[in-house]
Amino acid sequence: MASWTREEYLAGLLESSPAGIIAAIAFDLRTPMADIVGLAKLLKEKNATLEEKDREQYLNLLEIRSQTVANAIFAVADYYHIQLEKSQNTDQQKPLV
Repeated sequence: MASWTREEYLAGLLESSPAGIIAAIAFDLRTPMADIVGLAKLLKEKNATLEEKDREQYLNLLEIRSQTVANAIFAVADYYHIQLEKSQNTDQQKPLV
């Protein structure tokens, strides 16, 4: 059985199914978004009683999970630009008959 990287998997989805890549990215957004909401709520409610090391740990995790979401959003933007370029290249290659 072949072993693929995440990038290879997404590239395959991109070629075979635009809806597939959108579904994969949406799935990738759910967990980190839930983490971000939960951490923000925890920090808001418990900030006064948290030890500094715990607060720093939560803030670091919040930053990491936020970057995960940002990366997924960038992937959507990249996908859009790739599709736009493909569309423009296809339009330019059509004969004017």
